[in-house]
Amino acid sequence: MNLWLEKFIEHGNGIMLLFSRTDTRWFHEIVCKADVIVFKKGRIAFEKNGLKNNNKAIAANIFVGCGEKAINALKNIDGLYIDLRKI
Repeated sequence: MNLWLEKFIEHGNGIMLLFSRTDTRWFHEIVCKADVIVFKKGRIAFEKNGLKNNNKAIAANIFVGCGEKAINALKNIDGLYIDLRKI
């Protein structure tokens, strides 16, 4: 997982959806190098064939963004938005 996360940060453009594992080394050493993090309010549920699914994620999620498009898109997510560029 670390290699994939490092590659994402180096690429500098996109959005990741991860479980909110703030106690892990990869969160502190890699994810915190992103531009923004959004701690999603509530659990995520996905749609299948256009129909809502009542099954929700088994743990809390975060969105991690790099680049201007990601920064702008993540501002619309319901949750705690943290702009890491300003920290």
